[in-house]
Amino acid sequence: MSIGVGIQINTSTTTGQNNVTIQNNNFLNFKTHDIVAYNPNAITIQNNRLESTGPTYSLYVSGTITSPCVIQNNWCVKEIQIEATEYEKVKR
Repeated sequence: MSIGVGIQINTSTTTGQNNVTIQNNNFLNFKTHDIVAYNPNAITIQNNRLESTGPTYSLYVSGTITSPCVIQNNWCVKEIQIEATEYEKVKR
């Protein structure tokens, strides 16, 4: 049995998880996303290996981004999806 998401920050309607760092992890065999962040506030996602081949996206960022949002040096099998209206807020 595979699990849907490796790590999820918030939901599409909540913003209670803030100042989060996801760093130096290896994600493998997740079904939906390796990392998903909804409405991220002061989040850093860096130096991770996102190796699941089942997801549509290795990393999915949706909703309103509150800076700083840093996404750097992640090795991804699949694409990174960031909300189009929020893309410029992400430091890459």
